Amino acid sequence: MKVDNLRVYWRHVNNVLEDRERYLKAKEDKTMLGRGSTSYTECIIIDVITGEVISSRKAFCHPMDNFDKRVGRKKSFTKAVDNIAYSSLRKNLWEELRRVSPKTLKV
Repeated sequence: MKVDNLRVYWRHVNNVLEDRERYLKAKEDKTMLGRGSTSYTECIIIDVITGEVISSRKAFCHPMDNFDKRVGRKKSFTKAVDNIAYSSLRKNLWEELRRVSPKTLKV
């Protein structure tokens, strides 16, 4: 997705099976080790002209959740946009997401 001179990318890392195994083993052993998830969606907002990363945030899913890219996109986008200082830029990014990918918002 592109807004003005910014480009928005999403990166999905899906390790759900490994996360579940680790989670269940830790739960069985009654330890807290291994309960964290390594499956996530990362939203990266880059200035195309300078190549600078404006904002980058990750949304993790629980090890027992199904990995859903739409949910991850919305959550990581929300975190990344909230990290931007200028409200007009945040507004433009949200409007462009609504225009380009309305299914992402219907989660």
